[in-house]
Amino acid sequence: MNASVLVPLPVVLPLFGAGLALALGRSARAQRVVSVVVLSLVVVIAAVLLARADADGPQVMHVGGWPRRSASRWSPTGCPR
Repeated sequence: MNASVLVPLPVVLPLFGAGLALALGRSARAQRVVSVVVLSLVVVIAAVLLARADADGPQVMHVGGWPRRSASRWSPTGCPR
């Protein structure tokens, strides 16, 4: 599995979990189950990303179809040189 697929999941999973917990309404037990499951998944995914970053360097995901830019064209502040 390509690690770039995992990169957005620590952001997306809690959003979906919050929506699901909201949809469950007044069932506190179900909301707790959803919260624990989502939190567990995020911790596991973060650990996998940490291991991959240690082994292979930074993990990134390019979106939007924009061409990749060389890192040398950008200053540390994010502004073009």
